[in-house]
Amino acid sequence: MATLLLLLLLTGSPEDELSLGPVLSRVSRGPVTYLALESGGVAVVDTSGATPRLVGRLAEGRTFSQLVLSGDALLALELRQEVTTFSLAEPLAPIVARPGVQAVVTAPAAPPPGPTPRAKVTAVTDGRVLFDGGTGMGFVKGSRLRVISQRPEMKPDLVTGQQVSAPSGAITAVLEVEDAQPGRAMAMLGRGDTAEVGDLVEPTSAELSERLLAPRRAPFRFRTGFEVRPFLGLEGQSKPVGVMLDAYLQWYLHPIPVVLSLSGAPLSVAFNSREAHYPGVIAFTAAYATDFFEIGLGIGALYGNPGPCEPFLACEVNTGFTINQVLRLGAIDGLNLEWHSSIFSRPNQFVFGVGRGVIAVPLNSRLSLFGAGGGGENGWAMGEFGVRTAVGGAGGKGTIILSASLGVSGIFDGPSRELVLGPAVSFGAEWRL
Repeated sequence: MATLLLLLLLTGSPEDELSLGPVLSRVSRGPVTYLALESGGVAVVDTSGATPRLVGRLAEGRTFSQLVLSGDALLALELRQEVTTFSLAEPLAPIVARPGVQAVVTAPAAPPPGPTPRAKVTAVTDGRVLFDGGTGMGFVKGSRLRVISQRPEMKPDLVTGQQVSAPSGAITAVLEVEDAQPGRAMAMLGRGDTAEVGDLVEPTSAELSERLLAPRRAPFRFRTGFEVRPFLGLEGQSKPVGVMLDAYLQWYLHPIPVVLSLSGAPLSVAFNSREAHYPGVIAFTAAYATDFFEIGLGIGALYGNPGPCEPFLACEVNTGFTINQVLRLGAIDGLNLEWHSSIFSRPNQFVFGVGRGVIAVPLNSRLSLFGAGGGGENGWAMGEFGVRTAVGGAGGKGTIILSASLGVSGIFDGPSRELVLGPAVSFGAEWRL
């Protein structure tokens, strides 16, 4: 025993080397030491080697205040709490009513969770949500919140089953608090996020709802816009100037996944040219549309100055009806590819009418790059590369998207196919309603 104590003094206690924590009592029998741990249970330690080794633990769920060896037995005195009940029938002379009753000590029950703090959206401006909850409600800078739509929606009543008007309750955005004060805070909307005045806001630990490359389509019913491309005819003999105009209107039939589109893309004209040039494309389509896919058919028309005209032959017809196709792969406000084409009905045959493609690549919540190109049998062609930026929102209702691009445009309908072709600088805008 003296040798063991001397060894412990020189090398340190086993619980220190084994990181067992505070010890309430210890006893040893030969090279084995038994330790009553404050954290619970009895540790069995082999001290025969150069370093102590933990062999096992006994009764880990119980706490022992003292260990005693008695022959071949190890007595462990357990810390226990007992309660004695005194009768107060005679307050001045209490008597023992139920002696020796053991008290069961349990951890106090956790209090029931309080109501989740909720705030209301007070304004939506410049792509930001302002609400009347601040730091006192847990909305601190960097924390997350979710927006719960309160827009009225027809739902079945849980009792009667009849359709009634009730708040939507849809989660329209999960955002990060950008700035907060004691009674108010704000957060920036991401691509595809939306909020309206009166919507509820509450803290959350969910992931942000913005997905840069594949955001869900933000709620809106109408999309309308235009793009203008003026250009100079570099090879013309009369210093011609051309203009191409794209204009469109789309109506999303919520909750039906259908979009109706009316477009003129392009509507072209040339000024100061030797011949008249006015090729154009008009189309009406109906498409099945989801957040990440759109496909549809429609009807339309091409028009333009007849030509070219070969000697002793009729001039080529550039005006007639078309059957149109549309396709979109990807999210409207994310990475996507759009394709528009048509079959043109000439008096004596069907020919390919129009082919036009657009690819868009988002860079951040507000900025995207795009490239577009196409041409038509009625005498026009264009190609461009540019940028789009969203202001006043991130794709939802109220968003305005401005665009600008550099490219080349040309028109060449007419008897002699005079080519009015040159560099184009375009600008445009789109509104979400």
